[in-house]
Amino acid sequence: MIMKKILFFLGLCLSVCCWASGMIDMGGTQAVLDTLEHYQVGPGTYYTHMNVIRGSKERHVYMLDVDMTNPYVKLEPVQANDRLGSLETLSSMYHRLDGPNHRMIGGMNGCFFVTNSNIAADPDHYAGMLYQPFQGAAANGVIMIEPNTWNIGWPNEENYEMGFLAVDTANRAYVNCIRWEGQLFAHNDTFPILNVNRPRTYVTEDRIGLFNHYMGSTGTPVNACQEVVFDIDHWGLNQMLHGTVTSVNTTGGTILTMGQAAMQGFQAGRTFLESLQVGDTFSIHLGLLIPDDSIRPQLLEMIGGNAQVMMHGKLLQRNTTEPYNTNDYPRPLIGTNEAGDHVWMIECAKPGMPTKDGCYILQSFGATNVACSDGGGSAQMDLFGENMFATTEGEPRGVGNAIFVVATCDDSDQAGQMQFLDPLSAIPSYASYEPTLRAWTQEGMFISHRYQGHTLSCEPESLGTISEDGHVFTANPIDASGLLIASCGTTQVQTPIEIREGQMRILYDSIVLGNQDYAIEVEALAGDLRLPMQSQALDWSVVAEDNSVVSVDENGKLHGDHNGKAQVIGTLSDQSDTLYVQVEQAFAPRMSERNDSVCAHMHRFPMDTTFAFSSTRNASVSIPIQMLLYGNPDSVIILAQSTADVQTLELEYHTAQGEVNKYKISGNSPESGAFVFHFDLSKMADITRQGIHPIGIDVAKFAIKDPVKNKSYSLSIEDIILCYRNWKEFTALEWLSAESGMDAVKVIIDGRLYIVRDHHLLDAHGRIVH
Repeated sequence: MIMKKILFFLGLCLSVCCWASGMIDMGGTQAVLDTLEHYQVGPGTYYTHMNVIRGSKERHVYMLDVDMTNPYVKLEPVQANDRLGSLETLSSMYHRLDGPNHRMIGGMNGCFFVTNSNIAADPDHYAGMLYQPFQGAAANGVIMIEPNTWNIGWPNEENYEMGFLAVDTANRAYVNCIRWEGQLFAHNDTFPILNVNRPRTYVTEDRIGLFNHYMGSTGTPVNACQEVVFDIDHWGLNQMLHGTVTSVNTTGGTILTMGQAAMQGFQAGRTFLESLQVGDTFSIHLGLLIPDDSIRPQLLEMIGGNAQVMMHGKLLQRNTTEPYNTNDYPRPLIGTNEAGDHVWMIECAKPGMPTKDGCYILQSFGATNVACSDGGGSAQMDLFGENMFATTEGEPRGVGNAIFVVATCDDSDQAGQMQFLDPLSAIPSYASYEPTLRAWTQEGMFISHRYQGHTLSCEPESLGTISEDGHVFTANPIDASGLLIASCGTTQVQTPIEIREGQMRILYDSIVLGNQDYAIEVEALAGDLRLPMQSQALDWSVVAEDNSVVSVDENGKLHGDHNGKAQVIGTLSDQSDTLYVQVEQAFAPRMSERNDSVCAHMHRFPMDTTFAFSSTRNASVSIPIQMLLYGNPDSVIILAQSTADVQTLELEYHTAQGEVNKYKISGNSPESGAFVFHFDLSKMADITRQGIHPIGIDVAKFAIKDPVKNKSYSLSIEDIILCYRNWKEFTALEWLSAESGMDAVKVIIDGRLYIVRDHHLLDAHGRIVH
């Protein structure tokens, strides 16, 4: 007999969550650290969203907490598009690299990168290096960029180092300064390799530079150089590597593939490389020194950042001596403990915080060494391909590189761990409860917030019944207690439940019923608890004089028979409740046989406006609509004319329950100056929820593409068409004058346009066809 595993995972998560909440010391001032969300996202990896409150300031901070001792987790630097000189969003990196046994969990942006303004300010150093990260980077033992002196600080200060994250072959992490010690060994002589993948247009120093496939090709300097192209047996850091010369040239511009590399020499470096000919072998040492400990670990991964802001638990001077670090910026920071077996990545959303505040937060979790990275518009944290907070620019920015947490365990959709996200201690009689389960693999890889691979059961069985799909528990009308159990294979998680007598009520007091049937929604109440109740548990009836308007079956499904008003009564034991129904059929009674058609109400249009822009940034114009969509349509078509180039239309709308929202789409233009926007309401709201009807369109906001400053434009809404039933896509729409009022209806049958007026079907020329 296989013993089932009962996982008390919820208790574990809650204990960690409580530990991450409370008061923390921020340089002598107490701050509240309020955990908003905390859960495991991968092997040894937890995600936390917290609100840090100090005085009147509140800052949203997002954290990835990584246990480096877990055998299934590692950190990987990711170069944008695997090529230097490129930008890529974190979401794109995630989807590009996520795959079997290489599950991308989450990460944050890396080092600052070269921009056009950097090149304009210092072309001698940066020409040809657009979008390259400024500081050292390596992935899986392959060097991309050497640690260098960019922004290293001021030598007369006590601590002026740059901060790097590095990981060695034993999966130990370092957040520390790193020195570059590249060397070339050939013909019993040595020469320093000064830089990696840094093309220079004109070089006046004694220099040798290394290039590999991350650059894609060598530079093409205008002054004399010697270039040696070679094959390398393998890549590695802090170990001796061996190469064999395959070609030499004096021009540069060689295309490099995987496993190929080249060196360019200038002045004394040129002379040194001239001694190497095709077929010669040599050695190189790509050395990386951590001067703080005077060690040269066997590193695999490395990514540069900006200033080192904490070392050995002490905040460094660069927290206070640089305006960039003292100001509020959205910013990423990364920290380790002294043992290097734990890594914390945090991002503070706008308006951001100074680096010292980030140090205090990381210190409260156990970090002793901390470095900051590229903040401002680049500050981003990705989790499973989604950005965790609104960026400075509204949309995630492409960045030069990033650091990701990666899981290497076997892929599986079967839960090895589960957690009830919304456990209920009490459930009213007749109530239905569909618990939400979060699930992980046995190794701790996150599967889903709404796991569906489980089956529910209850002990004792007399507590209630389970739906056929195994996901919904319905309580029996008894007072009892027991356990609700979710099972997946041999894995189980359980929560205690108590069945108690409750009250019944129909969810909505009144509804507008269109062409769709409606399963009446009923709630079971016990105190503040509200749960759905199976409508078939009630006895249903229609007030006698309203029988011609609606009909209801034994399962509580409501059907509109004729336009009008009716009262429907639901009864359970000695309880009853009433639903008031107004039926608004989209078709006139004589058109009922055309229920497969698409029809729409005409409104009184056009509505027009003229406008000009004093600033053309984010140019848009809004027109108030104030229109209720009676009859519960499936979609809305808005026809507009404009002398401007309309790019998108965003509708601001509300539901009958007071929910306010926006939805934006692009349109098509079947003729010059005409724009058609077709909104599928099912993408805007759950239109099967009868209680949201009628939806009201409040404002139509048109985004204008590339307007001319101070030029006058016009825009008019010619028509709004409400579409019902199985509406069809069509490539063009005929334009009708809007001389009629609300008494007319447009109908599209088999792609042809008709008008319904006075219960007659007219063609586009006004002739009666039915």
